[in-house]
Amino acid sequence: MKKNDKADIPKQSEIIEIEKEVPAISKVKNPQLKTEIEAQVLVFEKKITTQFRGPLPAPETLQQYKEIYPDSIKKIFDNFECNAKNRRKLERAKIRQGTTGLWMCFILCLCFLGVATYLIMNGFGVAGIATVMSAVAAILISLVIGKKYSSKIP
Repeated sequence: MKKNDKADIPKQSEIIEIEKEVPAISKVKNPQLKTEIEAQVLVFEKKITTQFRGPLPAPETLQQYKEIYPDSIKKIFDNFECNAKNRRKLERAKIRQGTTGLWMCFILCLCFLGVATYLIMNGFGVAGIATVMSAVAAILISLVIGKKYSSKIP
């Protein structure tokens, strides 16, 4: 009995018979019949439990697509490659956006500290302290809002 031959796939009537006979396999006295029933059950189990995991379809499925539409495999792989490139591009943009935001925040802090220092040095202490306080508040608010926004981005 060949294991990959399509003739080995049990028909519906054979499946019903096997289901009835499976509990009684141990009671079968004829060793040849017992071996044949076990082989049919084994073939049946292998057909049902076949699984495949991965980003692309299973090789057998790809072959079936190829039989239906010859260029389908190339289109599937091209689509997969395009999606992978786009995903990497979006990840790089997200990283670049985060670092750009940090640099802008740093420059803004330096500007506010410079203005506050100038105001304090020229006798406007209250205005200088108010400038520092408003700068710190603006930076904290922008960081909190930025964190909330970035956590929503997939």
